[in-house]
Amino acid sequence: MKSFLLSILFSLFSCILLAQSYHPIIRSNTFWDGGDYIGGVACYVSAGRSKFIEGDTLMDGHYYRFQYGYSMLGEPGPGGNICPPFIVDTVPHKFAIIREDTLERKVYIYDENSTPHDQLLYDFSLEIGDTLFSSYLGLGALLVLDTIENVMLLNGEIRKKFTFDCNNQGECFYVEGIGGCYGLLNPIVMGLGFGWDLFCVKENDDPLWSYECDYYFVGIEDYCSLMIRISPNPVTSILTVSVTPRSGQISILLIDLVGRLKSVSHFTPNQDKALINVSTMKPGIYLLKIADGEMVIGVEKVVVVR
Repeated sequence: MKSFLLSILFSLFSCILLAQSYHPIIRSNTFWDGGDYIGGVACYVSAGRSKFIEGDTLMDGHYYRFQYGYSMLGEPGPGGNICPPFIVDTVPHKFAIIREDTLERKVYIYDENSTPHDQLLYDFSLEIGDTLFSSYLGLGALLVLDTIENVMLLNGEIRKKFTFDCNNQGECFYVEGIGGCYGLLNPIVMGLGFGWDLFCVKENDDPLWSYECDYYFVGIEDYCSLMIRISPNPVTSILTVSVTPRSGQISILLIDLVGRLKSVSHFTPNQDKALINVSTMKPGIYLLKIADGEMVIGVEKVVVVR
C-alpha cells in the first residue's frame, strides 16, 4: 500500500512539474502584431493585432478562449495596400476560438467547417523524428520534426524552438509560448512568400519576439514611396539589392528570424545596387533590413535555398 501511494504521489508530482515547465500560448496581457506581406514594396495588404480576452467558454465539452483581433490603420500605399506607421483600431472583432491542453502540451483551434471541430494547431510534446499532421499546419502536409533547440526571447527567457523538415521550402518552426514563424494562427505554411508576417509579440508591454516591436508604430516620412528590389529570391549564392529613392548612408543588414546578424553591407555614394554573398548561409528565411543612418526604413524577406 505504501509503495502504491508513493507511486501515485510521484505521478502527481511529475504532472505538476510538467505543467510548470510548459509555457502556454493562451494567456492574458499578450498581443501578436502582424500583416499580410507583399514583396517589392515595404507595405502590407492588411495588418492587425490579436490577443486573448479574459474568461473561458464551454463548447463541445471543452473550455475555449476567444481571441480578438484589432485592425491596423496605416498610410495609403500602392495597389490599395497600407504602410507604416500604423495606428491600432480600438474596435475589436472575434478572430479565433482556441483551447490549450497544458498537460498534453497541445493547442487546438475550433473550426466550424471541419469534422471534428477541434483541429490541432500546435503540438509541443513532439520528439525529434515524430510526424506532425494537421489541416492547419503545412496545408495538410506530413511534417517531420527535425530539431528541438533552446532560443532566447528578447527579455532573456529561454523557450523551446521546434523546427520541421519542409523539403527545402524555407525554415518552418514554432516556439513555445510564442507561436509560429508565420504568425499565431498560421504556425507553418508550405510554399515560399506565403502567409502572415509576424513582426512583434509583446507581454505586459515588454517585447518578447521578432525583429522590430516599435518600428511599425513610429513616424517614417516617405516610407510608402520606398522601393526595395531584391533578386533572385529565393537565392542560392549572390543576392542583388537596390533601393530607390535613397540618400545618406544606406546599410543592408541580413538577420535570421531570431535576430542574429548574418551580414552587413553598404551602398557607396555612386552605387546603384549592392551584392550580398549568401552561399555560406543555411537554407531558410532571413530578414533584409534597409537602414538610412540609424533609422530602419525597410524590411524584406529573403529565402536562401540550396
